[in-house]
Amino acid sequence: MTVKKSVGKTRSVTFGSVTVRAAVPPKAQVAANVALGQSALKRARMKIIKPGVRISPRKDVPLYHVDADKPEEVIRKLDGKVERGHFVNGTFQKL
Repeated sequence: MTVKKSVGKTRSVTFGSVTVRAAVPPKAQVAANVALGQSALKRARMKIIKPGVRISPRKDVPLYHVDADKPEEVIRKLDGKVERGHFVNGTFQKL
């Protein structure tokens, strides 16, 4: 990416063979956008720093995870049924 200096009131940015030219925003608009971004980050902070992802089970959609005691085994949860197995050519095979 190449950013060229402003020519008049526009700025050019080049990505490979594509060049995009746009008007340079006023300093007040940049400052307002920075303030809005910082405010949004403060609101999202607790969600961002909390590790992990919560996945809600749905009917007919399997959830997989690795067995902590036997990492070579995969555990599949599907519609309340729990099965152990592994993947062969991209397909789950029960043990």
